[in-house]
Amino acid sequence: GREVKVCAVCLPPPIRICASSSTRPLSLRTTSLVFALLTHTHVEQTSGVRVSAEASNCIESIKIRLNKEDPRDRFKALFFTINEGEIGVDSTLQIKDVDGEDQDAYKVLKMKLQEYPACYVVYDCCYETKETEKNELIFIMWIPDHTKIKMKMLYASSKDSIKRALAACGIKHDWQINDTSDLLDQSAFLSKIGKGIIKLEGKDVKD
Repeated sequence: GREVKVCAVCLPPPIRICASSSTRPLSLRTTSLVFALLTHTHVEQTSGVRVSAEASNCIESIKIRLNKEDPRDRFKALFFTINEGEIGVDSTLQIKDVDGEDQDAYKVLKMKLQEYPACYVVYDCCYETKETEKNELIFIMWIPDHTKIKMKMLYASSKDSIKRALAACGIKHDWQINDTSDLLDQSAFLSKIGKGIIKLEGKDVKD
């Protein structure tokens, strides 16, 4: 029979991620197969993927800043990955790791993200406008376009698990980044935060 085409834009977000790298419309049969796989995966992840105790402790640490705490020991970024049905902390950045004069927390974040085929990140972003200096927590779901479809589906369908763990943290921004240009281009990155930013992580913003 005649093949019916489905526009990727009309698909639910996890399926749209898988289709985003293709300019060709998906056939109805392909869409049905992908949706069936996604539904099966989602059921498994809803019941199976959990946030590890270590990850929960790190999340609590980035949320609560104790008066006795050395500010340099605070987390600047947490990188989470999924292994064996559990969301765990794969690596961390502390302020003392990136506060040298020759260091740039934003550049370090960019470099580390590109090491991962997929991950979740909580980033404590410091920026300045002419009026004030702010610290805001940013949640990033990093799924590059070249990531394998199965992994894309896993991270997309498991996002709710970590978002529940972060619910009380006061996440200001929730981003999904699939293209490295959103990271490498500082102006594109800053546009996601707001307007009038003159400094990012203590460094002057490039014009």
